[in-house]
Amino acid sequence: MNAKRRFHVRKPHIRLYDTTGLSQDVQTGLNLAILAVTFCMVFTNVTTGAAWTGYQRKLGADALALGIISAIPVAASTLQIVASYILEKWQKRRALFLVFGLISRLSWVVIGLIPLLIPLSHEHLRIVALMVLLAVSAAGGAFINVSFYSLMGDLVPLRIRGRYFSARQAVSLLAGILTGLFVSWLMDRAEGFTGYIIVLVVAGVFGTLDICCFFKVNWPAMPARERKGEGFFAMLRAVLRDKGYMKIVGYFTAWMFS
Repeated sequence: MNAKRRFHVRKPHIRLYDTTGLSQDVQTGLNLAILAVTFCMVFTNVTTGAAWTGYQRKLGADALALGIISAIPVAASTLQIVASYILEKWQKRRALFLVFGLISRLSWVVIGLIPLLIPLSHEHLRIVALMVLLAVSAAGGAFINVSFYSLMGDLVPLRIRGRYFSARQAVSLLAGILTGLFVSWLMDRAEGFTGYIIVLVVAGVFGTLDICCFFKVNWPAMPARERKGEGFFAMLRAVLRDKGYMKIVGYFTAWMFS
């Protein structure tokens, strides 16, 4: 009597990072951060790419206006120093991240709707409105960045940090490629402001979804500061005296300049 062979089909199991010993709360938080970056890449690709530049020109921005618009996010990024101080004093990084994050990302929905909200005859007002909304978004972005990196430093265990962030980056690159192809396809087929309105509103919605992912993350409590009454300049001096940290700052400064 011949024994029947049984074949078992194994379902593929993809692990982006090592989950050994991680609680379900931590795994959920790490997975949501990966999901969030896919939404974020849609937002980033649109709001920093050719479609964004084309939209500014379509609204009537001249060379001076383009220069000012380009400078606004860079100028607003200096607010990260103030945001860091507020974060250290209040110890409320979840609230800061979610509130300023929603304000920042939803501003882009309004930016995309400017051609529908302001008549073509008010070209100057359109550019001013774009600048104001961009400044609001960029200011909120300062709080997003500071709160996010503070969270990830506490959320991602050190032993899996390299594998986790490399996996997260791979997912984000894939999302970025697909977004770029879609935006290019749409812009080739849409006429007038239609394509710009669609991609910018979609970018604002996806950027908002990025922030919404963190509503479900179990945010760890921030480590208590030893010197709670320390002022802004005292905190700043402590950072400037850290030679190892300042070497990293110098390296990235040279890198960004180049």
